[in-house]
Amino acid sequence: MGDRPNLCYEWRGFRNPHPSGWRLSKKRLEEEYQKGNIVIREDGKLERRLYLEDHPGIKPGNLWDDILPVLGKKRSGYPTEKPVPLLERIIRASSNEGDLVLDPFCGCGTALEAAAKLNRRFVGIDISLFAAKGVSHERLVKNGIPKDLRQAEELAKQDKHKFEWWASESMIPGGMMSNKKKGADSGIDGSGRLLNRTTKKRNLVLAQVKGGKPTLSPVRDFAQVINREKAAAGVFIPLRASDWTKPMREEANSCGQFRIPGVAEEYPVMQHWAVEEQFGEKPGRPKLPPMRNALSGAPLAQTDMNWNAK
Repeated sequence: MGDRPNLCYEWRGFRNPHPSGWRLSKKRLEEEYQKGNIVIREDGKLERRLYLEDHPGIKPGNLWDDILPVLGKKRSGYPTEKPVPLLERIIRASSNEGDLVLDPFCGCGTALEAAAKLNRRFVGIDISLFAAKGVSHERLVKNGIPKDLRQAEELAKQDKHKFEWWASESMIPGGMMSNKKKGADSGIDGSGRLLNRTTKKRNLVLAQVKGGKPTLSPVRDFAQVINREKAAAGVFIPLRASDWTKPMREEANSCGQFRIPGVAEEYPVMQHWAVEEQFGEKPGRPKLPPMRNALSGAPLAQTDMNWNAK
């Protein structure tokens, strides 16, 4: 390449670095210098710098060969198992925290594990009993879903928010949606809807979770939240049933009862449901009328409103 007169010039004491001149015009060179992309080093030499935010790189193609397959003891034994990093990449690229991930052929549960790690809600479906109740369930238990009170206590200590999300959604599976907002939650850790409105035209159900030993004060505050939100009912969720003291019970009773039109039974406006109740020999649910599915709005099956025998 011969001389290029328009690119042959002196800039900040430097002459042409190449016989054919600079690669940039004098104006562009100065702009790059002002941006910090070209610097003058202490030894008096020029250096061009590239910053990651200015160079996002090439979009991934159809071949991803940077993720290793699942090998050795890490394998669950399921024949079509995929690496967790692969599913994490797909989920990150196609969803946000709090979104719902559906895997209708969940197999060993890799997508469900990846979704849980990335703070997504998830639904897994598989026709294989081995997949659904064997591999997938065990995998999720190992990745933060408590299977007994001790593990629930550990989760409460390790991650307050995840414990609140899990506890509020465990109260009525499918009927409650946890509040995924971090920070101030306005006293609401979960919410759901009754199938039918009460005599006061209300159908909102709220939940508040306390992983530590609660006092009377948050119970009183929750009563105010129920009234403020014009909710039909509220469920206070401590770890243990013994945490629900007599003054707390009296405070809850003072909130009164509610009824569904055409139904004789009365329900408490405020009640408690301890996390340990789902792990006992005779597990129980809060006393509530039929509810709607928190995602679809469809009537929730009564089997979800009541515990089945283990």
